Amino acid sequence: DPEEESTTIIPAYTKSKDKGKGIMVEEPKPLKNSNRLKWIKKQLEEEENRAIQSINETLAQKAAKKRKLNDEVEDLKRHLEIVPVEDDDVYTEATPLARKVPVVDYEIIYL
Repeated sequence: DPEEESTTIIPAYTKSKDKGKGIMVEEPKPLKNSNRLKWIKKQLEEEENRAIQSINETLAQKAAKKRKLNDEVEDLKRHLEIVPVEDDDVYTEATPLARKVPVVDYEIIYL
């Protein structure tokens, strides 16, 4: 009987082995909560200190800063001025790299 002789074969599932060809990228680890909280607190304090200092600055100090910046700008402009020299007689004559020559007589040569 063919029914008695046939058996069902169940294939065993095997996992494919990792060949290690992938690039391993290590993600940066987040700071632990206590360290992270300390860092955030420090950042906030620095921002508050900067804000308080700008508020406490008097009008005279602000005006002095503006004057100082204006003086620096004028000084830089003075250094950047281009002054032409009258005694400089050096000049260059530009010649075109390619000249168009008018074609007057031409012949066709068969090879």
